[in-house]
Amino acid sequence: MLFTFDESELLSELEKNPTLMDLAEKLKKDPSVISRQLKRVSEKAPVIEKINGRWMLTELGKNMALWAKKIAIEQDEILGRDYSLTIATTREFASRILAQNFETFLGGPVKYKIITCEDGIEASLLNGTADFGFDCGRPQDPGVSFKQIIEEEIVTVASSKFLKKHKITSLTDLSEESFIHYTRLRPLHAKNINVKKSLVSSNDLAVLRTLLMQDLGWATLPYYAIQEEVKNKTLQIISGGEIKGFKFGVWWLRGRDSLLPAIKMAEEWLKNQELTGTK
Repeated sequence: MLFTFDESELLSELEKNPTLMDLAEKLKKDPSVISRQLKRVSEKAPVIEKINGRWMLTELGKNMALWAKKIAIEQDEILGRDYSLTIATTREFASRILAQNFETFLGGPVKYKIITCEDGIEASLLNGTADFGFDCGRPQDPGVSFKQIIEEEIVTVASSKFLKKHKITSLTDLSEESFIHYTRLRPLHAKNINVKKSLVSSNDLAVLRTLLMQDLGWATLPYYAIQEEVKNKTLQIISGGEIKGFKFGVWWLRGRDSLLPAIKMAEEWLKNQELTGTK
């Protein structure tokens, strides 16, 4: 049975507005009307189900919601209206690269929303929360397209006080000292270091940076996340611990052809950013 435009819109908004009141406010309808619509949709196909008294999207429903969002964007493009795009990336990239260079970002009649995902942006693309984003490496799901654009340098770093206190003069000296682990990197990425003491781990670069500045240990982190602290000498890069081969790129959901112009502009913008600092 076919879904009406209103029913498709209802599915598209349900995931972002999970309560009946939120959904009613978003769609500017009475909650009783929304409730009846949800019940009617649930009877048409297994796209939603009630869990603990709240309507939730099923996997089929999530796919329908993605389709509805794509159609809405394409309709706005055809009509020449303004439309919005949601960009996903890590908090550090969002604050230190994207936000600081946003005036040179995408143009055109577009409104942007930026969301941060410390464990990577793939899930946000697959569930329709984000339209495209910036991340390092390669996605696991073949449904996510990507293009690697620029090198992302990883450096071995600690505070100057920590290095002086523990008399660190080379990479191998770090083997006996407390390691602060960025969970998106394997702990042995740092060359010639046998990690013996792991103090703490986190997926949040801001948390790890603060721990380093408390002189609690050393870490291997993306250069762009600590470049300001290196410049003001709060943190110090340990010579020889630079790790290359990582690349940052643009990711988007395969099949979202309407996004290709925006993806192209995002790629061109990313080419002009700098994520390395040691040569």
